[in-house]
Amino acid sequence: MLQIISGKFFESEELHTHQGQGIFYSNYSWNLPIETCIGTIEAVDSHGDITTYIFKYVNKLEKKPGDILIRTGDSTIIEHMKLLFSFFLKCTVDNDRSIVELNTRQSERNLNDDVIPSKFLDRNFDTKIQGTIEETQAFAEFVYKVIGLERFKYKKLITCIKNYNNALQALNYNFDLAYSMLVYCLEALCQSFDEYNPIWEDYPDKAKRPLDKILDTLDPEVANNIKSILIEDSHLKLQKRFQHFINSNLQDDYFINLATGINNPLKHSEVEQVLLNAYNLRSRYVHSLEQVMKQLRYSSFSNGDVFYWQNNAYLTFKGLVRLTHHIILNFFTNQEYLEKEEYEWESDLPGTIEVQLSEQYWLANTDGF
Repeated sequence: MLQIISGKFFESEELHTHQGQGIFYSNYSWNLPIETCIGTIEAVDSHGDITTYIFKYVNKLEKKPGDILIRTGDSTIIEHMKLLFSFFLKCTVDNDRSIVELNTRQSERNLNDDVIPSKFLDRNFDTKIQGTIEETQAFAEFVYKVIGLERFKYKKLITCIKNYNNALQALNYNFDLAYSMLVYCLEALCQSFDEYNPIWEDYPDKAKRPLDKILDTLDPEVANNIKSILIEDSHLKLQKRFQHFINSNLQDDYFINLATGINNPLKHSEVEQVLLNAYNLRSRYVHSLEQVMKQLRYSSFSNGDVFYWQNNAYLTFKGLVRLTHHIILNFFTNQEYLEKEEYEWESDLPGTIEVQLSEQYWLANTDGF
């Protein structure tokens, strides 16, 4: 909805315009107005650990003959800005102050409060984050790039960030679900934007070696046909696309400057291994409700990017969050910027739905023939 009110899809200057605003709360503290290309975020109460913000914007809809809709989508506009704010600035945001207090708690509420988010992920769940001018300026630039995305990519970004945010929220109640949802984000991106096709060398070595011995006894053409059928296996294709997409969107800086101060930062040589393990942990949870390995569920083992167990490397929740955030941000901020785009935006308006009218309402109208 932020893209729609930017006017990039409109064909005329005849618009319905209405001033809008919404309130949200955050552990991110910044007193100066944050001017973006789509509206202004202002702090109205920054006393204490939680800051109250007002987001002010202009709700715009293009005037069209016969249209009766002049305003819609205010709640969606505010929701999308909240998602961008929380994602880019790595903070907790909600329109309910008590939810922010819950997510940023530093101790157990009761004996059954097993998971304290702040013990698994710093910054996002800190009691208070003191903002900087560099961060807020970078956020405004991020919003500008998001508005300029192709519509399909904008919708995919919002969906991914929403799922990313829901994963952080789920950490309060279900660690396994939270971990798996972060993997979903990466899977959704690779299935939408990566077309890598596996080759025979990608086939699992454990099965590949005995198969090679058998295939070597066959006619080469027959052997190649069998290989082609085997590598078309959907599970193998999804797994390899998952690894290929993430590898191609990891910048060198991720392993160097961005890893400064991080315990056990992910090494480039470990990427394929940790991705395979994360993919398998997610698959076992989804298909058989098998819990994520026990060690990852304890915050004392999860204070770095990677946890090592039996000569194998696993992404901690903190490490998976850092990886997911980097991939989403790096991929979408490097897309082409579109000032204008032809798009049938009316079908994307919140609160509207397309229906098929019964023949009795149009069959007698001969003007349409």
